[in-house]
Amino acid sequence: MVTATVLQTAEIEDLARRALIAAGARESNARSLASAIAAAERDGVASHGLAYLPTYCEHIGCGKVDGGATPELQHVKPGLLAVDAKTGFAHPAIDLGLVALIPLAREQGIAALAIRNSYNCGVLGYHTERLAQSGLVGLGFNRPERQRRREERDHAPQSRGQADSRGVGARPRWPNDDGSRNCPQRYDGAERRL
Repeated sequence: MVTATVLQTAEIEDLARRALIAAGARESNARSLASAIAAAERDGVASHGLAYLPTYCEHIGCGKVDGGATPELQHVKPGLLAVDAKTGFAHPAIDLGLVALIPLAREQGIAALAIRNSYNCGVLGYHTERLAQSGLVGLGFNRPERQRRREERDHAPQSRGQADSRGVGARPRWPNDDGSRNCPQRYDGAERRL
């Protein structure tokens, strides 16, 4: 017989945070992602809740995402911010960006935030909901990983290792360049940045 265990949102967040830390995530990164996991469960988006937690942990372990990354904020223009996630989770990068974006949007009347070099952001509505809770209108967009890889492949200059018609100079691929979630081997930093 199967028994169900009901967890409160705070318990889900604590469980997720502890699992992410055990997998190698820095405390602040784990806290940020765990909050989003708990919100996904609360909102009934199971695909990005606890069901995805083992994948997040696996991707820390195999190096697909840097659980210890420290995002870096840049003021690009008066109403434009960018955060480099440093190949880490998007969630801490978005958290960092929102802290600066909210007052900037109020001051400028409009502002934008771009996140670069990140792992997926999970449920976009989680992030835009926080803008709404601050009294702002927020729109969230992402570029699917497959599209990004296709654009890099199609537009990469020869000097970046793009293969010629004979296959010479092919750039290294992640082991699962098909977008699958498995990590059969550890990635080194150079491969992730290509």
